[in-house]
Parts: sequence; C-alpha cells; structure tokens
Amino acid sequence: MKKFLSLILCLGLMGLTASCGPSGEPDPEAVPAPEIVDTETIQADPFAAYFDLSGLSQETLDGAIQEINKENLPIRITQSLGDGQSLYIAFDVVWRPNIDPFSEVIQPTLTVGDPNVASDTYAGMVTNTNTVDNTCSYIVSFSDMQRPYTGEPVTLTIPIMENVYAFNWTAKNITNTSTVNLEDSEGTVVGTANLTPFSLQFTIDAPYISGIAHGDIIELLDEAGTPLPETWAISGDPSAAFLEFFVPMELGTVKTLQVGPYTAHF
Repeated sequence: MKKFLSLILCLGLMGLTASCGPSGEPDPEAVPAPEIVDTETIQADPFAAYFDLSGLSQETLDGAIQEINKENLPIRITQSLGDGQSLYIAFDVVWRPNIDPFSEVIQPTLTVGDPNVASDTYAGMVTNTNTVDNTCSYIVSFSDMQRPYTGEPVTLTIPIMENVYAFNWTAKNITNTSTVNLEDSEGTVVGTANLTPFSLQFTIDAPYISGIAHGDIIELLDEAGTPLPETWAISGDPSAAFLEFFVPMELGTVKTLQVGPYTAHF
C-alpha cells in the first residue's frame, strides 16, 4: 500500500507529530516520497495518482470526487476531492518555457459562501507537485472543523506571477460521516469525534483536557484491535484537532479511536 506525507492541521494548543525526526520535521526515510507517475495519468486521474484509493468503494469515490474542468489559461482546474471536513483541489499550470516551475511559490486561497456577502477565506497548502514539459500538476488542500464545504459556492483564487485567477463552482463532494462520543475509563463522555473515509476531527471538552499528557498517542484501530497505518503523538495540551489520513479508508475499517486515555467506538 502506498504511503504519503500526511497533512496535520492543529487548532487550539495542540501539537502533533507523525513519523517525525528529532527536529519535528518529517523523516524522509520514514515517509517515502510518492511514486513518480507520468503526466498523462496524473491529468486523467490526479487523486488516484497521488493517494492510494484502492481501499475505497466506487460509491465512496463517486461521492467524494467532483469533476470541475474549468480553464483560464495558463490554469486548468480538473477535480476536487472532499468529505465535508476537508477539500483537495487538483489543477494544472502551463508555465512559460523560460520559467522554472519549482522556483515559483503557489499560494491558492478558497473562499466559501455567497460571494455577494462576507465569506470565509482559507489559505491552502500545496501537498503534491509533478512537472513535465513545464506543465505542473498540483494538489492543494483546505480544512475546516466547523463549516462543511458540501453544497456551498466556492471560489478558488490562484496568483500566478503578476496575475490572479479566480474559479467559481458549487462544491458537491459528499461522503458518509460517523459521529461518536469519546469516553474516559468510567464511561464519562469527554468529547466527540467525526470520522469520514478521508479525515478525523475530534474535540475534547475543557474539563477533560488535563487528562491528556505530552507523548500520549492518537490512533485508529481495526476490529481486531490492531492500529491502522498512522498514529500521532501529542506534544501539547489539546483542545481540538483535525487530521487528514495518509491512507483513505472505508468507515467500517475503523472500530476504535484512542486519544490518550480516552476511547470512542464506531
């Protein structure tokens, strides 16, 4: 199974590390780089070229992936992949022959909501780049714990050198979500968690945050109690966290969430 660098977005006072060395930076030996895939394959199916989607059903993929296909040269938006908590957008940029694409910093933003009123704007993180013949294929990710993107009008803005390009559509990415309570050893509810095939979001209620200690582990376990591919080490006092997975997985695969001493059963 392919393994890719995870994106971890922390809110409140939480710090997390995944497969990291002493400096807190990802260890390149612990996290292999994505396989090199030819440009034609990437452009035809950008998410399958980047993620390992083999564990997902066609129904889940059909709900999660939306065809966008909007073009305003030198940019073409191809697809989005999302689950209501997170949104990935794939796009291509055709750079001029005299430009080195890897010397250019791409900083997309996503505005969610009615463009005629005050809307929420999010900074994106480019998680994958492939270049052949000065055409770059990018994947940018956005996350929000409080506001789902599904059914919302969205505007993706991409500055390219001296120009700014904007693309508008309505997000229609839909996947199932499982919501459970986190409990302590006595069965007291201490927080909640939302799990989708692509992301985990959980919150710990304020009176119980002190029960989490530095170095405690966050992990997902299968029916046999075996930890699934990724674990995260807590390096602070958590109030909330949002995690996007290395390996997408069907909801039925995950049976238990362990956050330090707190447990949730799906």
